[in-house]
Amino acid sequence: MDQEPRPSKWSRCAELLDSLILCCDKVAGTLRAARKAAQEATKAWGHAQPLVAAVMALFKKLFRSADPGLA
Repeated sequence: MDQEPRPSKWSRCAELLDSLILCCDKVAGTLRAARKAAQEATKAWGHAQPLVAAVMALFKKLFRSADPGLA
């Protein structure tokens, strides 16, 4: 009767805790990457904002000159 011994409750608990720790590490890595991406997007928007404002001002001038009643 060569049966494999059943894992004890404590060894199973340790395995589950290891899995939980690995999962938390992956989540933390994902959150760090998301934070970095958000910072980069904020920085990019800061650089692009003056250009967007200039384009919007140009369109307003074009619409006003085309039909003053539209603007």
